[in-house]
Amino acid sequence: MRCLTLFLASLLPLVVYCQSPLVVDTPVSITQCQPVLITWSGGISPYVASVWVTDPCPTGSCAIAVTSTTTTSWTWMAVAYSGGKIQFCVSDSSTTNPLTCSSILSVYPSGTPYVALPLSSYHIHPRLTSSQQTLLVYLLTSRASPSPYQL
Repeated sequence: MRCLTLFLASLLPLVVYCQSPLVVDTPVSITQCQPVLITWSGGISPYVASVWVTDPCPTGSCAIAVTSTTTTSWTWMAVAYSGGKIQFCVSDSSTTNPLTCSSILSVYPSGTPYVALPLSSYHIHPRLTSSQQTLLVYLLTSRASPSPYQL
């Protein structure tokens, strides 16, 4: 039994070395207020998936949604300003895969009229910093044009 345990323990570095790299698939397009299926492969579960506004954003990039999952997909409702730039990023539970991101995509208008919801209907993820939460609430409730990201 001791030899078997030692043998299995010796294989662990090989398993970690042979894991496939984390790759985030870039969606074909993002339409405002429509669901977007984000998928990835490789890495080790559990994963943390996030959505970032890359332009325009006062700090260079702002996380607007974060989720933790054991699967390799996540459906995000595109609550983002039409014309903005979005990037999807995923990290896994290993220390060998850094934060991996998709290509940057533009958000297209949906043609759906804007409907303001009360602030109480939004769930703000607790991992977001105070400034990110403020920006997210502003994005969700503003009809400013052309760039509501600039506070």
